[in-house]
Amino acid sequence: MKKTISVLLAAVCLALMCLSASAAGKLSASFDVKETPATTKLKASDIDCVEIKNIMIAEFNSEGNIIASAENGQPSYFTFKISADEGYVLDGLLIKTYASVNTFNDIECDFGLYISTTQKINYNKASRFVSGMIGKKNHKWTADSEIPDGATEIYVSVYFVNNSIHVDWIRFYTFEITATQVKKQVETESKAPETEPPAPDTEPPAVSTDDTVVTEPPVSETVTEEQPATSEIPATGPVSSSPETEPKTPETSGQDTAAPTVTDSEKPTGESGKSVVPVIIIAAAALVIIIATVALIAILKKK
Repeated sequence: MKKTISVLLAAVCLALMCLSASAAGKLSASFDVKETPATTKLKASDIDCVEIKNIMIAEFNSEGNIIASAENGQPSYFTFKISADEGYVLDGLLIKTYASVNTFNDIECDFGLYISTTQKINYNKASRFVSGMIGKKNHKWTADSEIPDGATEIYVSVYFVNNSIHVDWIRFYTFEITATQVKKQVETESKAPETEPPAPDTEPPAVSTDDTVVTEPPVSETVTEEQPATSEIPATGPVSSSPETEPKTPETSGQDTAAPTVTDSEKPTGESGKSVVPVIIIAAAALVIIIATVALIAILKKK
């Protein structure tokens, strides 16, 4: 029972370590092989790097063993990965090494230090941060400017080709990388979209200009409506404005157009006297008839 509990606790601890490791970055990497036994082939895990090719640890002299090419004349490289913690970005990088690259007797050896955001590097095309290191000494480079803005991980790779017959013409005793990080700036990125909404506010003026264009057709329509109205109204049109009086105009086309509309008050005094004469005649005739009738009745009574 105790063994089972201890196994479970060990498993839980291992899981927690894996989780914490996934969230944590790796801001440093290093090796020191001066006291490491020689080997004809070195694996990436032997020096805690992510990629390695044609590398071995060779016995050298009293200074200690060295990292060198396993086969001269062939490309050799080792690559380290540096990553920031979760929520951080890289902002500083320092590289130090105790090493030596030599060129004698017109023998050209190749050496280059690369910094990239990808693990696979084309060494023939990619640009080098350092090239042509000569002499045995402690070398140090500050490579802050080589870190892209906002980078959370980078790869530092050492590439070399030893074209001599000696194992020690390109050799490394120690190698050390140290990076720094800062808190990731997320506030400026989230605020950026807030400045974008004003753009739609500039669109309504375009709608107002369209409205002014739309109002042009009604103007032409009113003009066409007014044209037939003016063609039907006679020269004396202002006398009558209702449509009912318009059909009557053809009937009086042969007569004086002013006669039908003249009132009695507007007639000459002579014309009004003529209209009174028949009324007087009719009244006199009626009076004569009444007198004659009364006289006839009186005569008959006497008889």
